[in-house]
Amino acid sequence: MSIGSMPRPLAAGLDTLLRDRAQRTPEALAFRFVLDSRDPDAPGHTEAMTCAALDTRARSLAAALRSRVRPGDRVLLLHPHGPEYVAAFLACLYAGVVAVPANPPDTPAGAARVAAIVRDARPALFATDTAQLTDHRSSPGLRGVPGLATDTVDDDAATAPGSTATAGDIAFLQYTSGSTGDPRGVVVTHAGLLDNMAAMADRFRLTPDDRQVSWLPPYHDMGLILGILLPLCRGIDAVLSSPFEFMVDPLSWLENLTRFGGTFSAAPNFAYDLCVRKATPERTAALDLSAWRLAVNGAEPVRRATVERFAGRFARSGFSAERITPGYGLAEATLMVSGPDPGTGARVTPLPGHTGSRVVVGVGRAVAGTEVRIVAPDTLRTRPDGAEGEIWVRGPGVAAGYWGRPDATATTFAARPADAPDTGPYLRTGDLGLLRDGELYVTGRIKDVIIVHGRNHYPQDIEEAVWSAEPRLRPGCAAAFDTEGGDGATRLVVVAEYDGTPDGAAAVGAAACRAVARECGLRLSELVLIRRRTVPKTSAGKIRRGTAKDAYLHGGLDEIARVPAPVGAGRG
Repeated sequence: MSIGSMPRPLAAGLDTLLRDRAQRTPEALAFRFVLDSRDPDAPGHTEAMTCAALDTRARSLAAALRSRVRPGDRVLLLHPHGPEYVAAFLACLYAGVVAVPANPPDTPAGAARVAAIVRDARPALFATDTAQLTDHRSSPGLRGVPGLATDTVDDDAATAPGSTATAGDIAFLQYTSGSTGDPRGVVVTHAGLLDNMAAMADRFRLTPDDRQVSWLPPYHDMGLILGILLPLCRGIDAVLSSPFEFMVDPLSWLENLTRFGGTFSAAPNFAYDLCVRKATPERTAALDLSAWRLAVNGAEPVRRATVERFAGRFARSGFSAERITPGYGLAEATLMVSGPDPGTGARVTPLPGHTGSRVVVGVGRAVAGTEVRIVAPDTLRTRPDGAEGEIWVRGPGVAAGYWGRPDATATTFAARPADAPDTGPYLRTGDLGLLRDGELYVTGRIKDVIIVHGRNHYPQDIEEAVWSAEPRLRPGCAAAFDTEGGDGATRLVVVAEYDGTPDGAAAVGAAACRAVARECGLRLSELVLIRRRTVPKTSAGKIRRGTAKDAYLHGGLDEIARVPAPVGAGRG
């Protein structure tokens, strides 16, 4: 089935729009940066930046970039949270170079990701601040790449922008999360970016009266586009805090929404769960979320239980379930593909043909100008309403392809359905889902699906059954995958973070086996208990199931215990 309409054209580049705003409303507030939520009354708690100050800073950095690199060169951005990161990104647009936002290489996983991005993008320069420059230069993946400490550039260096982008020019490279493989550089054009932001603002009914509060990492599509560029372009007051602060203290997000009267904020599903887990009566009593009208939940499968738990836990803080707005998007589509109208809440539908009473949460209708089609991944024929298949997308927000990978670009971005070969081209998302009465429901990733006795099972359902079974298992920190046994049969394995000792492993394993049998109709072959914060994840917080499987097979897990299934446990 196919739902949606085709696009309206756009023209000018993002840099022109930003310069025009700085000229029209120079004293308007562009951003407020929360530098320390622990003491909101302390000096330096927040740093405000006007449109004029941001434009001046961006022009100064653009002049520094033009003296070091050529138009079209890639510049790797490795700044921590703060004003300098935003100014450096805009400077790349002003200088006519291609920004490559990336997570700073502060951890082994971060360093490996940066090394992979450097190999792919071949940046002419990396930019960061003075405090980080020496450390980053010693990172193996950055050896030989010149560095620039942007905070050493004086604002007196501001000059006129060096170039004006056209609609088809590259705005930046958005590297994918790498949840199912190495990160790839998605080519985001000015036209695609501006159209997708216009579609989001229209669907969410955003106005200058809104106020956004965001802790999302600025080097990912949702944090960069929804958290920074959209409010900047639409004249929306935006409050930005550090993603690290959120991970240390999730409730700081809700406290910032309370303090600043936020009306609009977005986060992945796991963030809502973290807030529920960390909530205490004392801190919840001080929250006022009554102004928060649009709570976007995206970037991973949205769980009905999460929606219900969050709404129930914070009802006394003025929050209600209909404000949760599930959305669907991916880097290859710039950002957003679908979302519901504000105030309609999360809709659910039963998933036919699966064991138990599994339901999936709807992620709304396709945004303006975008078409969604559900296609059988094996026959490439369009599926009827209510039937599951691969999600295909076309529209002005679909990116131009993968940087330097023509074969992968042709495979992913140029698909045509077998029953309608004259339509397209479509983006093959790699996600499974279905359309029902115009609403899109996402069911999982094709590469992650576990097939037992010819039936599809989704790892996120198995993982939730496991970590919900025992309080010593950490929610959202498990990876389910299949392996082949010695007899050729499929074995189901779950790797899960565990707050406990080896003595308790057998009881935990038994509880997990019962839960998987009850909830999923499957026999869990083995539960591997590992230490906190060691399950492989992307920098966006998604589970890297393929990496977990490889580590399991080759002894790369930080294990506490392996618990085989009790004899006779479960089904399958």
